Amino acid sequence: MLVLGLPSFHHSGWGLVEDGTVIRAVQEERLNRIKHYPYYTDLNEHPMTLGVEYLFRGLSHQLSDCDAATIPMMPMGKNYHSMDMLEVESIDEVIAQKLKPDYNTILTFIKDQGFTGKIIFVNHQLSHAAYVYNLSGYDTADVISYDGAGCGFPPEVVVGFHVDNHRYKKLFSYHVPHSLGHVYSNTTSRIFGNRSDGMEGKVMGLAPYGQPDPSLKMLVHNTQPDMYVATYPSTTKVHYPGINPFASTFGLRQTAIPQREHKKPWDFDDEGDMFYANLAASAQQSIEDAGMHYVKKLRGLTGEDNLCITGGVALNSCLNGLIRRTGVYKSTFAAPACHDGGHGIGAPLYYCGTTVDTHNYTRVDSDFFGYPYTLDDCRQAAVASGVEFQEFESADLLGQDIAESLVDQKIIAVFNKGSEFGPRALGHRSIMVDPRTAEMKDTLNARVKFREAYRPFAPIVLQDHALDYFEFDSSEFMLFVAHATQKAIDEVPAVIHVDGTARMQSVGETNEPFYSALSHFYKLTGVPVLLNTSFNVAGEPIVETPQDAIRCFMGTSIDILYLNNLKIEK
Repeated sequence: MLVLGLPSFHHSGWGLVEDGTVIRAVQEERLNRIKHYPYYTDLNEHPMTLGVEYLFRGLSHQLSDCDAATIPMMPMGKNYHSMDMLEVESIDEVIAQKLKPDYNTILTFIKDQGFTGKIIFVNHQLSHAAYVYNLSGYDTADVISYDGAGCGFPPEVVVGFHVDNHRYKKLFSYHVPHSLGHVYSNTTSRIFGNRSDGMEGKVMGLAPYGQPDPSLKMLVHNTQPDMYVATYPSTTKVHYPGINPFASTFGLRQTAIPQREHKKPWDFDDEGDMFYANLAASAQQSIEDAGMHYVKKLRGLTGEDNLCITGGVALNSCLNGLIRRTGVYKSTFAAPACHDGGHGIGAPLYYCGTTVDTHNYTRVDSDFFGYPYTLDDCRQAAVASGVEFQEFESADLLGQDIAESLVDQKIIAVFNKGSEFGPRALGHRSIMVDPRTAEMKDTLNARVKFREAYRPFAPIVLQDHALDYFEFDSSEFMLFVAHATQKAIDEVPAVIHVDGTARMQSVGETNEPFYSALSHFYKLTGVPVLLNTSFNVAGEPIVETPQDAIRCFMGTSIDILYLNNLKIEK
């Protein structure tokens, strides 16, 4: 069974799944080069269509071969919102009904391109759950899904599932306005402006500079029912009858808090900036308190050993680290495209789970689901750009040269084959520097990234040495913030945040060129850690094509680009 995953209208993730196996996935922003697409974008001018050609590029499959296409949201109206899935035999029937949310533009496009299969509507939170469960390798697991809002009337915002062999049992569900995601995004807009969707990570990085203020608490525990309630009059712009928010004094006045001056340099000796740091710390503590409550509640209901974390809030790696650190579950898993971008494969995976008899329970070791650009693709791009290059015969020789360049204090970028699916740069679209001096972080920021100075950069570490530097023995997808050891604080200060933590990524032998670069850097320096950040500049999506990589390299102060096995210098 071949299933096309249509994107949500947040984060625009497309996917192609065959019999429960992910074939390819991409976010539309990587292709149209519009950061945070489709937020604040005229869809008539930039329609969501580029993903279709990309998914089938180089494959024997065609769009006309698809048995079904999924939409990661139930239609509004009737009693659809209470259903897990709706299967419609004809794409024409869906187009004719003009259902909301309005997918008719996308549906008409794929029909014109040859699609004739079924249309499958999948509950939003179930799509999130299926995404992480299918990548986890667990046969049985609990799943906590929390985000801004999903399906329902009013929409679900926190859902706890138990999953056994692709059978999903919902154990609890809470609704708008008591949304962890909306609480955090509302705080983000107070600090970074109205058009700050996708900038919640800036709040997470800011929080350690402040102190939580009880008067700013945004979610409070309510015993009847046993849940965390929002202290806002509402966290949504849409009115849903019957919602009864718990409105505190702070909640009523938060919309009156002035937004911080845009692009003003941060000064933590300034009383005004410290208010916003305390606001960030209060938001972080609020979702940590609520998140831990729901995780413990779910564990108490099932006694399960395995936990999957998903939904947009699962990108909060500080909360994820806390959940893992407290040991509520024996094993905890999160996957990179846990936000709405992941629906491109989550909804197809859920549908396949209901129809395919045999299932694979092997954990994925990467999320390099993008089109696998070849060495020849890279050569052609380099020749067309008029740049000279040196070619290496093996990953080991490439890694050795990368390590030597890093020891020489160069800022280097790497591009390799298929891109990561989601917002994390995990080895195929990365910028790297030597982390052994704190000043290198500032150098990278001043020359290439142009980010707020307070924001941390992340480390990559050889898997076998992870516990020498961090509290967790593994973290393949950079989704768990770990406490750093004293050894890490002393040896790699450029990747340690102000509170002594790091959003670590552990690297094994299959992740090239990271593994070879780290191995040779360790041989040269005795340090098996490097600083890794995404291959892009502020305001642009992560690079997707070899041409994107060369263009970004030539337009920045990056010293060396390693394009597959090619080395390009200025």
